[in-house]
Amino acid sequence: GGVVQTARTYVRDLTPASPYALLLFGGRVGVDHRQSVISVDAGFVQFAMPARAAVLTRELRAALDRTLLRKIEDPSAELDPGGHVLGTIVQLLESDAAARDKAGGVHLLVDGRPLEAA
Repeated sequence: GGVVQTARTYVRDLTPASPYALLLFGGRVGVDHRQSVISVDAGFVQFAMPARAAVLTRELRAALDRTLLRKIEDPSAELDPGGHVLGTIVQLLESDAAARDKAGGVHLLVDGRPLEAA
């Protein structure tokens, strides 16, 4: 399964995942401010997103990475003192489905176009 590319790109045999789940728990996150795109793994997966929201998402991912690294380095340490990082992520993931249904949400891009138009 996966991505099959012939004259057009086809996606098959996938497990659905929310954009924010991929951005927060997937590979390295990059932001293209000019194109209003946020990507995972050097553009392997791209989403249309306003530049400001993309930067905030990238910073939230960096905060999550730091939180997890601290816990790995010191397993006895409290995971997220104050609950700010994890609380924000839980809120974001819980509201993600509703936000994707509204115009202006996060949309998967294939060959630089929204999936529906690809």
